[in-house]
Amino acid sequence: MYAVFENLWAVLWSVLMLRCWPYDGPQVKTRLAMEDEIPEIYNTIHQDKCDKLEVIQNLHRPNYIFAVTKCSDGSGTEKGAIYKFNQSKKAFDLVELETSGGVSSLDKVIPTGDEMFCISYSKNISFLIDENLKIRRLEELVPNYEYYPHPDFSDSLIRFPKESKVRTASTYICRIEQNLTRPYSSVH
Repeated sequence: MYAVFENLWAVLWSVLMLRCWPYDGPQVKTRLAMEDEIPEIYNTIHQDKCDKLEVIQNLHRPNYIFAVTKCSDGSGTEKGAIYKFNQSKKAFDLVELETSGGVSSLDKVIPTGDEMFCISYSKNISFLIDENLKIRRLEELVPNYEYYPHPDFSDSLIRFPKESKVRTASTYICRIEQNLTRPYSSVH
């Protein structure tokens, strides 16, 4: 009976804290895009072997757009292609990135600041690329780590292990409840 009241007290306390605690976080304001912020794109046909297309737009530079193709047939991401939006042609052009490994496809493209953060797991590298396709901060990936750049500042990047040792409160509570429901003789 005591456990029921304890859980009820925890729920009530959580609701009270969420409802009454002042939130001073960033206030996000949205607006409709202006006419000059929406790029005009002509219909073009590109022959590609892959069946998936991912389009990534940099919000700081609306005309900086990548289109990345990915194959889902098991042939890997090496078969994919990278297209960049060309403002003067109003179409996408096939791009070959000039890196030491000759990257022709990307696994992840994340807009960050005025650049794009790119990851190629097949070449085991990550880098930042600007609108003129200049590559900087070309680095080798650390195995079993995930990378997330800051959306506004391209020089800020977080890297953490995929198998993190940090546990959430719900995992900890479940383990306590499992230990409490075991027979007394099996508790150490």
